[in-house]
Amino acid sequence: INARDMSEANRDRLEREAIMANASVGLAHTRDRRFVMVNPRFEQMYGWAPGQLMGLSADVVWARQDDFDQLGTQIGAALRAGEQVDIERMARRQDGSEFLARLRAKAVDPQHPSSGGTIWIAEDVTAQHRRAAEIAVRDARLRASFESLPEAVLIVGSSGCIESMNPAAERQFGYAADELIGGPVAVLLPGYEPTAPIDPARPLTGVRRGGGRFPALVPTSDYDDAEGRHYVCLVHA
Repeated sequence: INARDMSEANRDRLEREAIMANASVGLAHTRDRRFVMVNPRFEQMYGWAPGQLMGLSADVVWARQDDFDQLGTQIGAALRAGEQVDIERMARRQDGSEFLARLRAKAVDPQHPSSGGTIWIAEDVTAQHRRAAEIAVRDARLRASFESLPEAVLIVGSSGCIESMNPAAERQFGYAADELIGGPVAVLLPGYEPTAPIDPARPLTGVRRGGGRFPALVPTSDYDDAEGRHYVCLVHA
């Protein structure tokens, strides 16, 4: 090996060390189910001081011993096939507290998984799942309120298509929601413009199933989300 090869090898090593030290996710290398390398973020996430995890059995960071014991059965075949495994399991910090971890794993050498070991990428997804649960609860509460409102309510997209309607609107117009969702609101309210000001002296005309018509005032509010702008229309007959 000449000096140039050694210099390049040293540069590669320094680059790898810099990546490991500054990665925003936890990185670990296990061999024979023991830690042979962890980066600072991994140590911080699991609450261990620098260097303390080296050489320890990897089960010290798993909240459930059964989960750790079943790893080989659950992901061994995929690792041997050279695939990346992506799982979520409860993890344990050194102080005994637990969190939900997303773990992505890949064998260093799929042909010799035991000797090559496994590279792990770890992320704490506890807050992400908590937010998702809170949003689901909020949406369920909003849906319950929407369904129970005595006023007829239509949710209309920026394209003018009906996105949702509550039971009161179904009764008002004589249609089941699934008959109209995705269709133009003009079927029910010809000439309706969500952004137009309300003129009590000139109500819109609502059209029921079968062609029956009635004067309707439609006060409207709007909101934006990732899918665009939506209009909440209260139909007062």
